[in-house]
Amino acid sequence: MLYGRDAECRLVDDLLAAARRGRSASLVLRGEAGIGKTALLRYAAERSGEAQLLEINGVQAETAIPFAGLHALLHPVLDRVQLLSGPQRGALGTALGLEAGDSPSRFLVSAALVELLAALAEDRPVVCLVDDAQWVDPQSLAALTFAGRRLRGDRIALLYALRSESHGEQAETARLLADVRQVEVTGLDDSAAERLLDERRDVDGSARDFVKRAARGNALALRVLRPGPGGDPPAAPPTLTEQLRAEYLSRTDGLDGGVQTLLLLAAADDTGDLAILLRAAGRLGAGEGQIAVAEQRGLLRVSAGRVEFIHPLVRSAVYQAAGFAARKEIHLALADAFARIDPNRATWHRAAAAVPPDENVAGDLADLAAAAVRRAAGDVASRAYEEAARLTGDPQRRFSWVLDAAETAWNSGQVERASALLTSAREQASSLRGECESGRLAQLR
Repeated sequence: MLYGRDAECRLVDDLLAAARRGRSASLVLRGEAGIGKTALLRYAAERSGEAQLLEINGVQAETAIPFAGLHALLHPVLDRVQLLSGPQRGALGTALGLEAGDSPSRFLVSAALVELLAALAEDRPVVCLVDDAQWVDPQSLAALTFAGRRLRGDRIALLYALRSESHGEQAETARLLADVRQVEVTGLDDSAAERLLDERRDVDGSARDFVKRAARGNALALRVLRPGPGGDPPAAPPTLTEQLRAEYLSRTDGLDGGVQTLLLLAAADDTGDLAILLRAAGRLGAGEGQIAVAEQRGLLRVSAGRVEFIHPLVRSAVYQAAGFAARKEIHLALADAFARIDPNRATWHRAAAAVPPDENVAGDLADLAAAAVRRAAGDVASRAYEEAARLTGDPQRRFSWVLDAAETAWNSGQVERASALLTSAREQASSLRGECESGRLAQLR
């Protein structure tokens, strides 16, 4: 049940109605974690009627996998890819792993998406829902926004949910969505908050008043926050996100070491693959029994061979609460579990566990970056080169890899990131010699 979202629901209804009339449109719902963006996407799904529903749920672990989001979006209609014209069919088929071939042109992939969505819309309206857009790989998001700018007279609606924060990798998402109409989803008013609290049976009186004040209209907070032992907020109250993380973390109190290990594994991996989770857990003395306990505590959900936290804030709370030694052990177990089936992911986990200098891991990251360049995944290459630079003990290699990170960031359109990396390279250059690398630095600047 949605409370206090009449204005947002009208916007969603207008978007869907326009698509039915043959006027494509896009809309971004921005807001803090737990504010109700996902609930509005569910409302859109329920109101989509006979439309073809295509969905992406952004997964943090897949932001470094080119076109992973597009694969999820188009999974229900992959058979229609074969009906596209030659160049577009080849490009999209290669991007989605349906065909073997060289790294496809991003323009051709985006053009193929336009052609495919337009073809689908000839049969019935198409509704594309993108949740946690900040965790969708940039290649997929760029293709979707490209399509949104070109699909005007088609029966297509594109609706995104995006976290308000715009730091790190999320800043790239904000840039890609900058020209899409955006609406800020704010906190619920007093009346809606009271109605939502009426559904709870575990708070009343002063506890109810505390939750209402602390939640500040955040729907998730109104559902899960509880007052502390004293019943009053501290003089300098933490942010709402911090409060929600603390609330979820409190659910882990008293759990045995095996359950804590399993939760940290799930937080560090976040591919959601149950088989991988159990493989890594077995190396650390945990197993299926601990999953059941985590489910009972309202922390995890397991379905169809996949594991997911009930909310992304649970993942971040569990991971941030762990010390380095525990995280290192977890990442090494995951690296071992992924070694044969996904060497690249294994490398990233080894990097997360590494203490510089570690030339072996640094070299593997540089190799991963070079492979990403060949796949036209410059953003992935840039992150890998930067991490390789962090782990090497060789000043010359560090400088060269920072330049590589800057160049691949620039080539993938990440201007601010490229500029920051060049600033780092300039600081290192003064203590190094090498006209060739100095020339590269000057050219990139």
